[in-house]
Amino acid sequence: SISSTTRMLIIYIFLLFFFFSQSLPFTKIAHSITAQDHQPTPDSCILSMVVGQLKADDDPIMGFHQSFILKNINEAWVCTNDMFRLALHNFG
Repeated sequence: SISSTTRMLIIYIFLLFFFFSQSLPFTKIAHSITAQDHQPTPDSCILSMVVGQLKADDDPIMGFHQSFILKNINEAWVCTNDMFRLALHNFG
């Protein structure tokens, strides 16, 4: 079992890794995590869901949802599954 502070740090590091390791078509990005939920799984993994907002360059703020599974393999946390979606809605 890991502490909530450690879980939050894992989430933050994972998000930073995801956004800054990609070859993306913008120069700066800011993010804000507005909600997060974490649950242990029967096979000693952690299922996490993160909701937040992104702002890239001068674009409007966009919401996002990200769910992923972290598994402890040889004393290192590895992301085994990841789903990321921008929360874009067309109300017109």
